[in-house]
Amino acid sequence: MLGSANKFVTGMIIKQLEEEGKIHLDDNVNRYIPLFHLQQNYPITVRDLVLHTSGLPKLKANPLTHGLDSAIEDIKAKDFDPYTYHLYNYNDVNYIVLAKIIENVTHQPFQKSLDKYIIQKLNLKHTSLFDSTQHHTLFVKGYELKNNQVTYTPTRYLDKYYGAGNVYISTNDMAKIVLNFKNGHLLNKNSTQNLLAPAKFNLYPGTYRYGFYNYPKHQRYRGLFYKNDFVTYSNKNYVVSIASNKLPQPYDGQLEKHLKHIFTKILNQKLS
Repeated sequence: MLGSANKFVTGMIIKQLEEEGKIHLDDNVNRYIPLFHLQQNYPITVRDLVLHTSGLPKLKANPLTHGLDSAIEDIKAKDFDPYTYHLYNYNDVNYIVLAKIIENVTHQPFQKSLDKYIIQKLNLKHTSLFDSTQHHTLFVKGYELKNNQVTYTPTRYLDKYYGAGNVYISTNDMAKIVLNFKNGHLLNKNSTQNLLAPAKFNLYPGTYRYGFYNYPKHQRYRGLFYKNDFVTYSNKNYVVSIASNKLPQPYDGQLEKHLKHIFTKILNQKLS
């Protein structure tokens, strides 16, 4: 399970729709999801969603409802937080709302856009949504390891995490997405250069871009969901993607420590 690194995939779909002129970053979200957010003193734009500066509350899923539309209703039902408005506040909700914008702009389910803009475009063989009957026998389950005991961690509410965490993928497919993005085969040249530009050029307010982090010497794509840990680093020389589905508890990011070792000690790359 790709977890939060799913946001990078969603971000690449959003960026391609921008290039087609179907989405504009500075548009109010209400243009794409009517009556989504009605507090006029705190207008939310697509840019706010992409960069996690919307001020929207975290998702509290209703166990009695299902699907992306119900997730949007769950989000709308919670009080808006003006204290985090226009401040970076990482939140799955932002990319769930982006998934709904993708559906409304394309007039088709999110799955269709995932197929068109990512899976078919890059000829990926082991990437799908959580409910794919074609791939379900390949889906990895998550386990926690505590006191030498391994315990299965069941998933919940995946049907509400479109855009933010419910994609399953192989490490090879993830590396292909990253490589094609960096080589300019996913977006146009200008979009690619802007997303990979150093922060000093002020094209983006921080290191977080469209679902990934851009640091001075590398990019980071990370997801952790239901004991599935997925992390990818890239720079001008390498793309390295690793994953694990058995996480020791308490967990302090051992998998990413392994990746840092591979990247710096084996491949002799610098992270800063």
